[in-house]
Amino acid sequence: MTERKRTVIITGGARGIGLAIANRLISEGYTPIVIDVIEPQEKKLDYFKCDVSKEEEVKLTFQQILSKYGYIYGLVNNAGVLRDRTIWKMTLEDFEFVINVNLKGTFN
Repeated sequence: MTERKRTVIITGGARGIGLAIANRLISEGYTPIVIDVIEPQEKKLDYFKCDVSKEEEVKLTFQQILSKYGYIYGLVNNAGVLRDRTIWKMTLEDFEFVINVNLKGTFN
């Protein structure tokens, strides 16, 4: 029996904490799959453009990943955004953006 690659999806993995997680996973023998709305600067990562707040994009991306790899070993839900304002200074659009990525994106 062939050992399956230990593929791990990392949402929000193009930079910051997500990129650090991807690099750590590489050093531990995993194959990170980065999902983000921006392309990572490190070209060694397998990248899929996807807005996690949009259900249809998530479904399509997941299908593409399964088609390419056949198996997903793990998921790191790292995608998140911040609008650094106090709530009374935040616009409704800012609030919805944060909720859509941070909460709905995790659900999707």
